[in-house]
Amino acid sequence: MNIILWLLFGSLVGWIASIVFGMQSFRDSIRYILIGALGAVAGGIILGENYASSGANPGSLLISAVVAVLVLFSYKILEDKWLH
Repeated sequence: MNIILWLLFGSLVGWIASIVFGMQSFRDSIRYILIGALGAVAGGIILGENYASSGANPGSLLISAVVAVLVLFSYKILEDKWLH
């Protein structure tokens, strides 16, 4: 159940990031939503099973959001530097 929450929360973070970064195309927005979701799941996994098994809590959502933002920011830097 926590992975589903992390995916949803990460998608929300990715969607907000796509707005902040001013994504004009639908394809770029989808890419940011997916990267945000993967970053949130990674953040949840970083916490470990003991912490994550206690259910959805503000701490796990906060860590998921922070890791998702870091992943999105890193992707944006790499995209600007090497993909364009």
